[in-house]
Amino acid sequence: MSRKTKKCGYRKRILAGVLSAVVALSSVQMPVTAVALVKDKAAGLKPLDPKSNFHKIEMALYKAYHDKKERWNDGADPDAFIKTGLDAVGWNRAQYDKDATDPKVKELIDLWEVSYPIAKVQGVPAYVVNGKYLLMTKNIMSLDSMVNKIKELSAK
Repeated sequence: MSRKTKKCGYRKRILAGVLSAVVALSSVQMPVTAVALVKDKAAGLKPLDPKSNFHKIEMALYKAYHDKKERWNDGADPDAFIKTGLDAVGWNRAQYDKDATDPKVKELIDLWEVSYPIAKVQGVPAYVVNGKYLLMTKNIMSLDSMVNKIKELSAK
């Protein structure tokens, strides 16, 4: 394998991690956010764009968890969790289920699953940037500071 080929593969893996910003998600959340990212990429939207599906879903889940103290029956109610994300972007479950089978979605989830064991060290939510930087969420005081930290680490 040539150096160029290795470099392209590496860049592709890193790009997927950077685009997602969040690479270690629960097995329920992975497909929801992966579908959003694939749709956003096709529409030319960046993940942190307020108009992106990814951003809308992440904000809805963040607000549900932190503001409304929603716990989706301690993870035992994945349908309610998924519904929170789908409602944020106005998607129906049948179309989402179909979109979740897209090979691009599967590829993205496969990339995230590599980082999942690393992130479990800290707990949920755990955020790994570029497959090597684990954000310490206890030190993050706002969503803006988290976004800035992700940008900083992504540039390294």
